[in-house]
Amino acid sequence: MIPPNHLGQQNNVTVYIADSDAPVKQWSRLASFDTAKECETRRREDFADADRAIDQFATTRHDAKDFALDREMLSQTVLKKSEVCIETTDPQLVK
Repeated sequence: MIPPNHLGQQNNVTVYIADSDAPVKQWSRLASFDTAKECETRRREDFADADRAIDQFATTRHDAKDFALDREMLSQTVLKKSEVCIETTDPQLVK
């Protein structure tokens, strides 16, 4: 699951910011898994993908026309670092 997010300013740059303190029932389900191990594996893969995207963005030359779009796509990718695995029976989902 991933927390709700909003556009905000970070270092004078507009990016998507995850609201990790929001109640879990407001979070979005990205996928369902049969086991916690499968979920954790996917979460780690998404985290690694986000790290690679950050590194690529930092080392890629961007022309002015594409920079805003590239930055927006990057900030959406970085939201993956907010993912958590939550069991469907977790009481936080119904509070």
